[in-house]
Amino acid sequence: MIFVLTSGASFEIRNQCPYTVWAAGMPDAGGRRLDTGEAWIIPMAANTTAGRIWGRTNCSFDNSGRGTCQTGDCDGLLECKSYGSAPATLAEFALNRVGKMDFLDISLVNGFNIPLEFSPMTGCDQRIRCSADINGQCPVELRAPGGCNHPCTVFKASVYCCTNATSCQPTYISNFFKEKCPDAYSYSQDDTSALFNCPGGTNYRVIFCPSGASTDRFRSSSPTGNNQGAPSPSLQPGNKGNGRRRWVILAVSLSVLLLLSGCILCFLRRYLFLKRRKGKSRSKQDQFFPELMTDKGVSGRHPDLPFFNFDSIAAATDNFLAENKLGEGGFGPVYKGKLPSGPEIAVKRLSRSSGQGVEEFKNEIILIAKLQHRNLVRLLGCCVQREEKILIYEYLPNKSLDAFLFDQTRAATLNWETRFQIVEGIVQGLLYLHKHSRLRIIHRDLKASNILLDADMNPKISDFGMARIFGPEETQANTRRVVGTYGYMAPEYAMEGHFSIKSDVFSFGVLLLEIVSGKRNNGHHDFRNSLNLLGYAWELWNDSKVNELVDPILQDPQPRWQLERCIHVALLCVQEGSTDRPTMSSVIAMLTTENATLPEPKRPAFFIRENLEDSTSNKAETYSVNDLTISVLQCR
Repeated sequence: MIFVLTSGASFEIRNQCPYTVWAAGMPDAGGRRLDTGEAWIIPMAANTTAGRIWGRTNCSFDNSGRGTCQTGDCDGLLECKSYGSAPATLAEFALNRVGKMDFLDISLVNGFNIPLEFSPMTGCDQRIRCSADINGQCPVELRAPGGCNHPCTVFKASVYCCTNATSCQPTYISNFFKEKCPDAYSYSQDDTSALFNCPGGTNYRVIFCPSGASTDRFRSSSPTGNNQGAPSPSLQPGNKGNGRRRWVILAVSLSVLLLLSGCILCFLRRYLFLKRRKGKSRSKQDQFFPELMTDKGVSGRHPDLPFFNFDSIAAATDNFLAENKLGEGGFGPVYKGKLPSGPEIAVKRLSRSSGQGVEEFKNEIILIAKLQHRNLVRLLGCCVQREEKILIYEYLPNKSLDAFLFDQTRAATLNWETRFQIVEGIVQGLLYLHKHSRLRIIHRDLKASNILLDADMNPKISDFGMARIFGPEETQANTRRVVGTYGYMAPEYAMEGHFSIKSDVFSFGVLLLEIVSGKRNNGHHDFRNSLNLLGYAWELWNDSKVNELVDPILQDPQPRWQLERCIHVALLCVQEGSTDRPTMSSVIAMLTTENATLPEPKRPAFFIRENLEDSTSNKAETYSVNDLTISVLQCR
């Protein structure tokens, strides 16, 4: 749930976990590291939007405040500017609402990662706790590294998401959350049983791992059932007479098993030694990438994909020196390096704790090695050696588009001419992927941080780990594993797992609105009555006020028709129905032809209007956006 704040309050966030937690708060707090026993007091200013506090675990940040967290990560920033990713236990609140009351809850709609207590410091006897061992007992279907996912996030089905009263049929999985934390908000029809209130003006305390909470985050779950914990039949009193004989049999069996295991191990070690010595094994590169092997090839070389030696990459980066680190993403750290032959390179090193696995690593190599276009990042080679998996790219000095677009200082260097040049480059790159390349590619993760900029500010699409290849006759596909970034994902993909070239078109439309406005779609901005950039643009379009959408840094951008055309095209790209969206071929024609006639856009996906008027009704309006519940609360 996301609420509206209209009056300020003070929040004390305290870490009582036996491990470090990186606290985060929205909309005004940002984020901070809290070691065991440390506290952080934050004010929440009046007349701001949102209201959410959560903890992040297993984080690593560099000196610039960029890094990654295993749970609750907010775009890789120490000081959060957007809401954290699942799984994360949430403390949510709305201040000075109906009847001058504050409303608060602990929400599990984003899953669970840390036990939590949310309570007033004085003047109110309400206290909410979720201190059960949810991570240790998480159903196997919902398990995630460091936490436990909400079933709606995993299954994307109305029976788990409970988007309305008729679809909400709690199952044993959704009941698991309610049984473990009865006071927590577990699904969208749960408002009346999980919402608490205190008088306006109350200050609050949020405690990670409150007293009595289980703090063992990695304990494996036990099987459930009526006989859990029952003694083994062989150990029950009625079987004492057979106990000694059974112990003897068990001891002999274990001895034989250990002896056989030792013999097999010695044989395998000898076999592998002789196999290496005689050169009968294929190279590790060939075993790892059979898709790229030539008919003759056992040499680990391919004309499309040079393989680098690990020692040469280590030397190029000064043994992965911290000063050469450019940043860190889902794949792992990225370093700047220089080859002996002269060119500078960017080196992506797969982290063992990376959320991006071996399959994504192989996928990116196989795709980029076969694609050549001036608006796609160029892969120079890879290294698979000594358990290392490394990608080597051309070095792009201006890093990514989001580093310019969402930074007030650097955004001033992006005049309209440069922004439109970037838009044209992105369109050309997508058109190549969708239509003109040797393979037909759906990117599936197009966003500002995946658009890299060279020295002349030419854009290059990067990060093909989530991309999919389509056959010549394929138009769409389904997946149970939805990957990508919320805020950029098309509704049919986010909700049902259906993706096509129109999924990339939707992501491009979001990105185009961000380039025009200088605002993140899922960021903290004043969007009037709307909760995201898409809704804000739609309202301005209907009010014939699209000029208000333009980034104020752009002073009198020219030509004006070109800027207004970008807004029109963007709204066509983010329409809810995939069949209503244009192809990238049509997008190019619409953006470059001044006299072209364009259809009127229909309402965009995820269009949510926020009810700003207090009501005396006891009925709450509930909507769903990208699997996050949005509620307008009333006093109960």
